[in-house]
Amino acid sequence: MKPYSALAAAVLLATFPAPSARATINGTEPGTQIYYVGSVQEATGPEASRHLCGSVLTEDYWVLTSKQCVQGRTPESVNVRVGSRRHAGDGELISAARIIPHPTSDVALIRLSKPSSAVPVHVAEQPAGTGAEAKTLGWGQTCPTAGCGGPSAELQAVAARTEPRSACGGEGDRLCTTYPNGGGPCFGDEGGPLVSRDGLLLFGLVPSWVPEAHDCTLDRPPVIDLSALRDWIDREIR
Repeated sequence: MKPYSALAAAVLLATFPAPSARATINGTEPGTQIYYVGSVQEATGPEASRHLCGSVLTEDYWVLTSKQCVQGRTPESVNVRVGSRRHAGDGELISAARIIPHPTSDVALIRLSKPSSAVPVHVAEQPAGTGAEAKTLGWGQTCPTAGCGGPSAELQAVAARTEPRSACGGEGDRLCTTYPNGGGPCFGDEGGPLVSRDGLLLFGLVPSWVPEAHDCTLDRPPVIDLSALRDWIDREIR
């Protein structure tokens, strides 16, 4: 992993306000620019693409996302927008050069065709402890039922708290979370980050829902614990 500098920490502390009291569903926009949250997009033309799911920049050339989001897609058909609160514009739109799916977990690495100038986030080396304050970020639907609406135009944030694994049947590479102010991630947020409240540590990724899921508030799967996958991540990007 890239060394995590004091300057990067200062930038991120300034970047992330306290979590909103509202959720991705009926959510509010983060108050300032978010640098490392990415939108994985399907390339639909020479300079056109549409939002598929979330992602997060962890190195200049690398983003993490949901494996199901990019399953069956070629690098030529995938773009990633980083450094913008809007998935449809601003920041950097960078094409994918390589897609590496994890063999068992719903995680994939995307190598970008050129380095991003956005500030990446540091992947936690240890699991988030029970009761850790966190937040998820993404452009998912703002209504709960599948197909009820498109992605949010602006990046949304929702406060979260980690719970004991027994609370959701989480095991292995899964983290249990609750959303104390209501709501939570929804369809289109897959692959987006769960970060510490101050935004300095990446705890996990929002996984994909099962295909038959109808209501994202009822069928929400446990977050993927990225600290459990650090060895795989480090091995693949070196």
